[in-house]
Amino acid sequence: MKSRFVIPLARTLGLFALLVAAPFSNFADADENPNANSARTDVEAKGLEFVRKHPSEWEYKETTDVLTDKPVAEVNSTQSNDNGVSGMIHGKCEDDGTITFSVVVSNDKGQIPDIIRSQDGSAKVRYRLNDSLVKQLLPSMDYTNRYKALVVAGPDVGALKLLGLKLSEEAKGVRLANWDQVWGALISFETNQGDLVVSIPARHSEIQKLFAFCFGGR
Repeated sequence: MKSRFVIPLARTLGLFALLVAAPFSNFADADENPNANSARTDVEAKGLEFVRKHPSEWEYKETTDVLTDKPVAEVNSTQSNDNGVSGMIHGKCEDDGTITFSVVVSNDKGQIPDIIRSQDGSAKVRYRLNDSLVKQLLPSMDYTNRYKALVVAGPDVGALKLLGLKLSEEAKGVRLANWDQVWGALISFETNQGDLVVSIPARHSEIQKLFAFCFGGR
């Protein structure tokens, strides 16, 4: 039986009431919310500190979809441990107003290393989102070594849609973050070739270019 996260009804109803009663501060205009600038400044400061403490190289790229002739954008990063295990991280825009970050784990021979997993194939990881550190299961995607690492909701995702995303993604073990409230994620995979820690620094300049492209320059 696949392992799934169970969200208590009281927590779900409380979140629904919060979403209906008031808009998220990250979607409010700074002129209407005097605390918005202060909150964003705090996130920016923490984001820059995260980039400094957990350095990684990223590349932003814009191309054209040959089937639609529309511009598309992505970011990519390859991060490795000292024993030849690498995580290839890919970030891209989604049609629902979010950005998805996925990671493919392999070794220097192009093979899949032994990753500590649950019975359903999900990777057992230590996951830090901003300052919150938990142990959790990370579900694989279309390949056994490809994982959906993080979903970032943009400013045009409405409150009810955000609630639906939160419930559906977190039920699968995928972490969801708001675009201007996230500064970084760290994911540690335990493998037979040592631990692999991958970093997604949301305030990295290359990732911020993807945010601007996907979220309309906000």
